[in-house]
Amino acid sequence: MKKPNVINFHITDACNYTCKHCFADFKMKDLPLKDAKKVIDSIEAFFRENEIDNGRINIAGGEPLMYRHLDEIIDYIAGKNIKVSIITNGSRLTEERIAAWSGKVAMIGISVDAINSYTNVHIGRCDAHQTTNDLDHLVKMAEAIHKGGIKLKINTVVSRENLDEDMLSVYKALKPDRLKLIYIHVVHNVNEWPEKMDIIPTVSEYNEFVEKNRYEENCELVLERPMEMQNSYFMINPHGEVYINCFGLEKKYGNSIYESLSEIFSRLPFDKSKFDLRYENEEV
Repeated sequence: MKKPNVINFHITDACNYTCKHCFADFKMKDLPLKDAKKVIDSIEAFFRENEIDNGRINIAGGEPLMYRHLDEIIDYIAGKNIKVSIITNGSRLTEERIAAWSGKVAMIGISVDAINSYTNVHIGRCDAHQTTNDLDHLVKMAEAIHKGGIKLKINTVVSRENLDEDMLSVYKALKPDRLKLIYIHVVHNVNEWPEKMDIIPTVSEYNEFVEKNRYEENCELVLERPMEMQNSYFMINPHGEVYINCFGLEKKYGNSIYESLSEIFSRLPFDKSKFDLRYENEEV
């Protein structure tokens, strides 16, 4: 079976936001830099052993910009000629930092679920002082990303909290190269709590959101529908442990610091067809 060329490294559990739908809550301290580099080495070996010449490491969190060695890790990955992408809530992005990543980072993904501050606070997409990203900040960051020759991706998790948001105008202002509209990803042993279940939309509500906010102006629109993330999201947590969402449960299969990633992958119930749907036509 052909192996995945995108591996998600959740490099830190730390985050300044408390999004209700978050499934990356590992309750772990950050790895020392030397061990984080061992994870990168393991991924590099996986790509080499499986003759993957277009491999990419997607750095996520938590909020990766809270990881104090982030720039060193980006340099380390780029030095191996492996593509780097970052998923961030955008709150700590600056024009200066984006400029410094030019030529190193292939894509920056910003999670934007709403633009109304009340909606964001209700979702939990805010800091302890209930400060949220406003459109002016996001537009400045988007312009800096485009100027730096970096691809811009926008991720929106569709929930009952943001069904009435006018996201189309936001997408038009940000001009993403890739837009992913995500049906809430529920992991039974992580983020399936009674007080959160009422925010899950129906499939019909998700489809209505998509049609109302469909943006395809020089942009690849990706729809991540219910169940499509299961068995297709290859994830390494902040301690180097390999996880996959197996039929709605988050399961651990080994540690990439101490074991070959190829060997660990051989034990995963990986669904290549779902993976292809998630990354189909992506140009990074």
